[in-house]
Amino acid sequence: MDKKHLHTLLSRFFGNDFPKDVCNRFATWFIRPEQTREKEEVLEEIWNSLPVTMDFDSYAELKKVNKRIHSGQNQFYHRLVIVAAIIILPLLGIFTTTWYYENSGINVHMLECFVPNGERKQITLPDGSTVWLNANSVLIYPEKFGNTRTLFLTGEAHFTVMKDPKRPFIVKTNYLDVEALGTVFNVHSYPEENETTTVLESGRVKVDDKIGSSGSVILNPNEQLVYNHADASFVRCSVDASRLSSWTKGYLIFQQETLGNIFRALERQYNVKINYNDTKFANMTFTVRFHAHESLEDALTVLKRIGVNFKYKIVNNDVYIQ
Repeated sequence: MDKKHLHTLLSRFFGNDFPKDVCNRFATWFIRPEQTREKEEVLEEIWNSLPVTMDFDSYAELKKVNKRIHSGQNQFYHRLVIVAAIIILPLLGIFTTTWYYENSGINVHMLECFVPNGERKQITLPDGSTVWLNANSVLIYPEKFGNTRTLFLTGEAHFTVMKDPKRPFIVKTNYLDVEALGTVFNVHSYPEENETTTVLESGRVKVDDKIGSSGSVILNPNEQLVYNHADASFVRCSVDASRLSSWTKGYLIFQQETLGNIFRALERQYNVKINYNDTKFANMTFTVRFHAHESLEDALTVLKRIGVNFKYKIVNNDVYIQ
């Protein structure tokens, strides 16, 4: 496993409310002696990127993490614990919110589906619902559903839900819970981005933010709800929902989107790293469509044609924008 994928796994492990058995399996793998150097390097990168100080809540979370994973005297594990305590503070925190199935008395085996960059995947859930997963996404769900159909998502997924009024269908992300009954909708929730977006094609969904400051929002078909992570605010607007979800067919469509988010989507689509000057393009937004089966060079040429003035160079899996 290369450092890039390891960094992604670590961020997801600390940043999402994944079920207990998944957390335990990951933690068991992480403290094994294999790939110790790579793990330490990634932890060092995360450590150096963190704020210099921790507030009172951070120390409270640190105690909870220590209690959960029993780190003992292992110095490497101690660093893991401290990094975990800081990372989970602005997010939900797997150690304080991931015991959903344990606390509800449900004993089930959890399944994991990870889609790497450059790929998409369709899966069928235990109730017959179908899910398209976009690149660099993780979906975790029970092998058999109980009284609720609860899933855990990082990344982007398009859901077609089987009707079952007695069992709510709930998608949990870092910041939002999206509940549906017999509906088609899309959830976009990548941890490196500043917003979580829900788009409804048909049926009805209820969206709740997890800190409770914005309350619940009911979406109607062809409505989009954008949740800002920084100020916990909702913005609702009308969209062509089926058009925006055409990524399941290989298309990429953006409506007044920042260039940074477009670049990130291209990174996932083509499994590359795009290096560019954030400040130069910070205030630029674009409406653009990339066709299925276009090459990376074709996509960059489209951006240049619609007014993004840049030169680029591709070296292996790196793209350099000037």
